[in-house]
Amino acid sequence: MEPDSELHRGFRLGEWEVRPAEGLLIGLQGRRRLQPKCIDVLMCLVEHEDQVVTRDEILRTVWGERAFTDEPLTRCIGDLRKALGDNREKPQYVQTIPKRGYRLITKVIPLSPSEPEPEPEPETAPAPEAKPTYFSALATYRLPAALLAGLAAIFTAIGLLSPTTNQNVQTTLTTNDHSIAVLPFEAMTSGTNNDWMGRGISEDLLNVLARIDGLEVAARTSSFRPSLQSMDIRDIGKELNVRYVLEGSIRRSDDRLKIAAQLIDTSSGYHLWSEVYNRTTSDVFTIQSEIAERVVKALKLVTPIGLSSEQFARSTESVDAYDYYLQARSFLDGPTTVEAISNAIRFYERALEFDPEYGEAYAGLCSVRLKAVGDNQAPDTMPAVRQACDAATKYAPESPLTRTALGKLRRISGELQLAEDEFLQVIEQYPAYTEARVELALVYAERGNLEAAERAYQEAIEVGPGDPLGYSHYCLFLWTNGRAAEAIPMCQRVTELQPGSAQAYSNLGIAYGVSGDFEQAAVAYREAIARKPSSLAYSNIGINYYYLGRYEDAAVMFREAIKLAPRNFTFWGNLGDALLQLPDQEQETAAAYREARKLAELDLEINPDQDFTLAALAHFCARLGDFACARNRLEASLAAESTEFYKYYYAALAYIQMDEYENAVAETMRAVEFGFPLEMLEAEPLLASVRGNERLTLLIEEETDTRK
Repeated sequence: MEPDSELHRGFRLGEWEVRPAEGLLIGLQGRRRLQPKCIDVLMCLVEHEDQVVTRDEILRTVWGERAFTDEPLTRCIGDLRKALGDNREKPQYVQTIPKRGYRLITKVIPLSPSEPEPEPEPETAPAPEAKPTYFSALATYRLPAALLAGLAAIFTAIGLLSPTTNQNVQTTLTTNDHSIAVLPFEAMTSGTNNDWMGRGISEDLLNVLARIDGLEVAARTSSFRPSLQSMDIRDIGKELNVRYVLEGSIRRSDDRLKIAAQLIDTSSGYHLWSEVYNRTTSDVFTIQSEIAERVVKALKLVTPIGLSSEQFARSTESVDAYDYYLQARSFLDGPTTVEAISNAIRFYERALEFDPEYGEAYAGLCSVRLKAVGDNQAPDTMPAVRQACDAATKYAPESPLTRTALGKLRRISGELQLAEDEFLQVIEQYPAYTEARVELALVYAERGNLEAAERAYQEAIEVGPGDPLGYSHYCLFLWTNGRAAEAIPMCQRVTELQPGSAQAYSNLGIAYGVSGDFEQAAVAYREAIARKPSSLAYSNIGINYYYLGRYEDAAVMFREAIKLAPRNFTFWGNLGDALLQLPDQEQETAAAYREARKLAELDLEINPDQDFTLAALAHFCARLGDFACARNRLEASLAAESTEFYKYYYAALAYIQMDEYENAVAETMRAVEFGFPLEMLEAEPLLASVRGNERLTLLIEEETDTRK
């Protein structure tokens, strides 16, 4: 369509300024980007301001001969309403005229030629408006979004309005003279008890210092990286962008403790203060407080920093409870396998036996049980999760661990506003808490506010430039939104920050795979497997083999993934799809789909509104011949307005199995319009029957040109 040239330049629509050529809405709530087709629909309504425009007329104008269904129009109207903040029942912008069409009811005011335009802001490359929900991003079983499974915990190894590498971020930073990093205290005697005690002391010191006004403290995930151990203190300062480093050592023998601590100026390498404490284990809390006080006194030489007794408040006075609590956390420092999660739960519960009012132990228990739910290891344990979070809120309501755990629970349960409130509270109190910023970004993404999500990722990287967590999530965010080429350097940065991390290489493999470079993806996956076999690594390499047509190898990898995470429905679905391509595997294929169906239904008991899970479940049901189940789940999934391409992909698979060709083509086209990787579309054997469709072929050609 050719919009009026004056209106094409831009116009005001209520509180919004609309820039059609750029696909932008600009208002007090920020910038909203719309897909080109949605802009075309809006312009069609604008040109017939205050008139009813029939659905057929809009379809002919915007989609032409490709208007074989009105579903794209319904979707665009929904996206317009969401972007404008409009309400279908009480519209201020777009009114639905039942059985006829739509009418724009807000006055259109062309921009004056003399009206100054707002300062341009950094823009991303055009990206599909995907809205990943927690469980869809957690376990997308064909697209390797199993990457997200437990990111908050797994990515102790791994958004920006403009794609930015860590090096670019650091070049724009200046070191604050009032900044510090706390490194893990080194264990000087054999025995893992010294390791967890040393890390625990360091973490507690970090949390205390983070509450001091005027002092910037590097995030735990940045300063606890193993790669820092071999670096010079000056290089650590540059890497973490801090002026001071607090480091130390711990020697533990029976009930005796010897702790050495030293504060170092990274600009000169000189010590500002050091001390050795020879005490008993029962004095561990006192030692922590004394170290923090001495650090603050030393820093007072540079800046007056207030310190109150509240900053030394702790959640327990039981050394035994504290010891078990630290051991529980130590199990989560590496890959969060089923065994690691089980051990962490057991030790948190042991800590609570010594102190039934230990709030942070309850917070840890809440988070790790949520992790088990997220990995589909124990989706039927939500009552236990809520009980632990409630207890954490009761006994340690202001702890960042409590607030973050509660925020995760809110997010997983679909209470996004409450989740946002929790994470914002944590960030206000602990600005360098990277995990809270990443969780906040996930909330924004689930709402479909991708610009806000990218800003949150950017801030996560800025406050923790050496923290792989922000980069890993940003990598996921980019390829989920059809920007795989931009995701690759983000994932590569994580492998630099954590060269020993299997997860980092697995994520890099995902980025390569989504971009269509399956061979390079295989290299990355093999690096992941070599470092640490895990359910995600096996699943990801299986996905890679699947797209390379190596179905037997893929099935082997999916079985290995299932051994480690038997409650993950996506792994079972992957196995079913791989076996489907092999001869004489009918019984095993059906068994895999039955298990996938059962586990997906358990997920829906936790949150019945998961678009992705509903669509995936429809595919499983269709493959099992239960078309009534498939239709029911498809109806529930497609009823919600969403731009998440995963669910349309799975809907297409279900329609193919039910021999509803036109519906299958329509859903495949919707998936492509919202960013489904074209390379995967070409390699997916289950979509072979629709790939030759003329309308789909034309759309693929358009998308190929757009995505270049």
